[in-house]
Amino acid sequence: MLTMEDHIQSLISMGFIDRDLNRKVLIKSNNDISEAVTLLTSYNYFNDDDDDVRLSSEATTTTFIGPLTKEQLEQQQMVRKERNNATKEKGR
Repeated sequence: MLTMEDHIQSLISMGFIDRDLNRKVLIKSNNDISEAVTLLTSYNYFNDDDDDVRLSSEATTTTFIGPLTKEQLEQQQMVRKERNNATKEKGR
């Protein structure tokens, strides 16, 4: 099992360069690096005076990165078909 220091180094190599914030997020996530990355990329966090990491009240949106829904896949396929048809018609 990797230590917290190993995970801190991994987070730094991913671009999360605030060592103290990384430590606090890893503590909050029970040293689960996947959860730590999710926390770091999902919300605007700030360091509080105590050892907790708190959600900024100014955070208004989150970004979800994950698999597309069936509807999103169908929409992408439809857009591709429309673009292909438009390209074919330009060639005529």
